[in-house]
Amino acid sequence: MSRNAVRISGQSGALMIEVVVTLAVVVVGLWAMLDLHIRLQVLETESSQRTRAQLLLEDMAARLRANPAAASEYLTDPVAGLGAEPCADPGLTAPLAARDMAQWCRRLKGESALDADGEPVAGLFAGRGCIEVLEGGAAPQYALTIVWQGLTALSPPPVAVRCGKGGYDLPTRSACVGFAGACRRFITTVVSFPSLESL
Repeated sequence: MSRNAVRISGQSGALMIEVVVTLAVVVVGLWAMLDLHIRLQVLETESSQRTRAQLLLEDMAARLRANPAAASEYLTDPVAGLGAEPCADPGLTAPLAARDMAQWCRRLKGESALDADGEPVAGLFAGRGCIEVLEGGAAPQYALTIVWQGLTALSPPPVAVRCGKGGYDLPTRSACVGFAGACRRFITTVVSFPSLESL
């Protein structure tokens, strides 16, 4: 009898080890799934922000092309741009360029779509838009750039992209602390108008 008692107690110890190992494997698997879910949410948010920026950039490029006579009125500060400060309200009698810029500013901030509490829901994270003239071309060219706050550190934009420079270096409590410009996302396009001499 004593031999059977020893075997049973030895087997129950092995069973307990199997249960602990199984629980450890399940916990590690759940932890990995949670990490994957968080990474996928970050990627989805980054993708959504880039899509919004692309739509805003195309909208402003179309507005600039539609009003070439007043193209110089669309110029912004090449670093601060629009969106860092409160948006202007030019009124209905203001020139078309001023109204376009005010609408673009509000869309950058997401003020064109509000939630039930009156908070913007469709804007970019710390979005800014810059329009500057490019020198040296035979025909007038304008660089349109949109920048926004990314969620993870990537390689910083090229030095030529001045829009928002220095404004995204130290976001508090983010993965971007210590990586100068690595969380500043950007998208840019060039709008050119043919010179009258070339026609």
